[in-house]
Amino acid sequence: MALLEWAGTGDSAAVRRAALEALRGGSLDPEVRALALERVAGDDNAVVRRVALEVLGGGSLDPEVRALALERAVGDDDEDVRRAALEVLGTGPLDPEVRALALERAAGDDNAVVRQAALEVLGGEPLDPEVRALALERAVGDDDEDVRRAALEVLGTGPLDPEVRALALERAAGDENWGVRQVALEVLGTGPLDPEVRALALERAVGDDDEDVR
Repeated sequence: MALLEWAGTGDSAAVRRAALEALRGGSLDPEVRALALERVAGDDNAVVRRVALEVLGGGSLDPEVRALALERAVGDDDEDVRRAALEVLGTGPLDPEVRALALERAAGDDNAVVRQAALEVLGGEPLDPEVRALALERAVGDDDEDVRRAALEVLGTGPLDPEVRALALERAAGDENWGVRQVALEVLGTGPLDPEVRALALERAVGDDDEDVR
């Protein structure tokens, strides 16, 4: 098959990437899977490694794919490859090893897209105390709006306890990003419409400068 040959031995990264993109979304048969594994592990171009991970994400998370994704989520020097590896891991169960890695990446990766992807992995399972604590911290302390939004979405999967409620009220009123304010209001909407929440919602419906929040 010409695509497999180009994806594996194309003399430029652009050719290898284009061939892998053509294979993405199709059947992940053993030959395509083996090629994608090889490209993730061995290609010197980050975009090729990322697309190869996306190809693997279309199949089942078997032990070999899982092990490679765990390694790339930490060990790759490209943020989009680390993000893609986390997305692949998110297609499987949140076992203790994946959970520990996602917690570490959400707290400590120096790139926002990776922190966001890690939070999204954690948000796929019931909200436990450690994940809750990290999400509370990221929802306020991260300097990236997409990470703060993802953290609020994680918190929205659990109960609206007083601490989460207080944080959501503060973010809905005071975050500089409209997407964060919107998600904070959605989190508040999972609880009762008490006078404080009602007053904030009325104020945002009139005073917010973003139409999606209003």
